[in-house]
Amino acid sequence: MQKSLAWGIILLLCAGLLACQPIVIPSAQPAAEEIPFETLSLNETGEGVKVMLVTNETQLLIVTSSDQVVGLQQMVSAEDFAQLHQVDYQSQAVIALFRGVQGSNGYQTIIQRVSREGDRLVVHAELWSPSPYYAATTALTYPYHLIKLAKADLPAQSVELVLASSLITPTPPAQ
Repeated sequence: MQKSLAWGIILLLCAGLLACQPIVIPSAQPAAEEIPFETLSLNETGEGVKVMLVTNETQLLIVTSSDQVVGLQQMVSAEDFAQLHQVDYQSQAVIALFRGVQGSNGYQTIIQRVSREGDRLVVHAELWSPSPYYAATTALTYPYHLIKLAKADLPAQSVELVLASSLITPTPPAQ
């Protein structure tokens, strides 16, 4: 009886030790994969844009065919519109991040990186605002950033675009 009690205690201890081992549960979201891209245009002022025809809201768009470029004509400068027509949409796509109409200069919209998480493309961007401590010119601006990337890096099915932005306002150096 003492032997069976001893074995029972040993089995309970072993079971307790096994229960304390970490259990690895696969993540519900796939790991993010960085996607290389090339900047087509980084426009802080929106010069050449018909500002009265654009929105005040931040917009994130993907262009996968030359037919879709026409919809951007009023939103970009003539030079950038010409660049959009030069993209080979058979093998490349364009992501456009528009900040919306702003009331002064000093607003920048910068795509830092793009990652793929399953059928989602996450666009990581910095949205800069002018510091209240520095002078800014009062003028309507329309900052945007256009990038191109390989279509092979896009998810096979429909693409969900997600903006992961950081709002940044520079502060003056300490005195």
